[in-house]
Amino acid sequence: MRNKALAIVILFLVSILSTGINGTPIVESNPNEFEPLIDEHESYSAQARADADGDGVNDGDDLCSGTTAGGAVDADGCILYRVVTWGASTHGGDNSSVGSDLKSGMKIFSTSSAFATWKSDGSVITWGHASYGGDSSSVSSDLSSDVTDIVSTETAFAAVKSDGSVVTWGASLAGGDSSSVSSDLSSGVVEIFSNPGAFA
Repeated sequence: MRNKALAIVILFLVSILSTGINGTPIVESNPNEFEPLIDEHESYSAQARADADGDGVNDGDDLCSGTTAGGAVDADGCILYRVVTWGASTHGGDNSSVGSDLKSGMKIFSTSSAFATWKSDGSVITWGHASYGGDSSSVSSDLSSDVTDIVSTETAFAAVKSDGSVVTWGASLAGGDSSSVSSDLSSGVVEIFSNPGAFA
């Protein structure tokens, strides 16, 4: 009896779906109507997978079409520039120790014999003459994040962090040692100015 009642309910639902209410079908089963949608999807997928300029970035994601095949590009398919240095190696002409970290778009600052820049994560990279700011290892933990600006004298650097604190390194007599005013530089600093031998 239960099976018979269930069969009647199923037949009733099939009847409603096929003929609908007031003769208008609720569901039409014409698979041909869905073919164009499938074709469009397949066409889009094929386009997204294509790489017309051969730079390794799919055309659907490539913002810089026409780059050289096999050239160094970023995730958007745009040329990935790098920082090139030359000259006296002791004055920063050799950046081989940090070259892989130097990317396009970085601002580079210099003393008379060293360079400094910061990465997108706010960490600082230095190279060049150690005594003139090329070696920042003594303050590396303070320069590991949140740096927003760098200023230099002739032989020292000062970095401003997002919390308004200042970190200095390089030649002590030219501003590399700020311990005498450390309490004034712990927060609230907005901007730093410099001349060849001092910061303000």
